[in-house]
Amino acid sequence: MGAGGSGMIVDLLRHGEPVGGRRYRGQTDDPLSDKGWKQMWTAVAGQQPWQVIVTSTLSRCREFAWCMGRPHRRRSVRG
Repeated sequence: MGAGGSGMIVDLLRHGEPVGGRRYRGQTDDPLSDKGWKQMWTAVAGQQPWQVIVTSTLSRCREFAWCMGRPHRRRSVRG
């Protein structure tokens, strides 16, 4: 932190369990399972709002980030 007590906090999240259970997927675009959605909401409980949300383009990451940021959405940047 800086002398004034300000600093940047970066939170990193890994996606929850995708449809099909636990297995290596790489760039295979499997969405989150119901269990994966619950895991993600549990992981961020009490942690909002974030100033910036950056996500992978894979649906298992992107869809959760979109829902999580919805109440605070200002703009979306797509690459």
